[in-house]
Amino acid sequence: MTFNQLKLLKIIIYIFIPFSISSLALADNLPPPAWYRYYDRNGVATISSSVSSTHIQQGYDVLDRRMQIIRHVPAFNAERSQQNAQSYGIQSKQHETDLRLKQAYTSSRTAELKKQEALKAIKIQINIQQQHTKDTYQDQVSLRREELQYIRQGKSVPAALKDHIHQNDQAINHSKNRILDLQNNYRDTQLKYDKIISRLKLME
Repeated sequence: MTFNQLKLLKIIIYIFIPFSISSLALADNLPPPAWYRYYDRNGVATISSSVSSTHIQQGYDVLDRRMQIIRHVPAFNAERSQQNAQSYGIQSKQHETDLRLKQAYTSSRTAELKKQEALKAIKIQINIQQQHTKDTYQDQVSLRREELQYIRQGKSVPAALKDHIHQNDQAINHSKNRILDLQNNYRDTQLKYDKIISRLKLME
């Protein structure tokens, strides 16, 4: 048995066992427990007036003063207890998340409105970037035609024209990347709010 399992076993002994014993003593028409009996691997019975860690590990019978069985307590399952503890931790974290969602959005309707506002803001940015890309591309077409005329005439392309064309190429590439980022952000935002809304609806 690992250290964590032993630690969990001690908690069971010092907290839950006294509670179980007292509950049993107060139950209607049940005699108070007097003895606790467990059997080892060889089938040898051990009886005592208190519950030890060995009782917990082996499982034991609760006996009255006439040695009649009041009830049987199954053997402690460390793996199952650990799984229950982990499950409780997950549920506790989910509860905290739910509380934060309630505080932030109040209801699924409010979350839906915030979702639409967020998506609208991103869409506006996408439209601005698309228009900017379109304008820059049209300007680039004119510059390329001008460049082609110099080449056909056998003249050198002015450095200023080359720089302008280069800057436009960079601006177009930057705008395309920016549009792609915004589109990804749009999808991520939509998915995020969809999950929030679904969770809030479950709590309503």
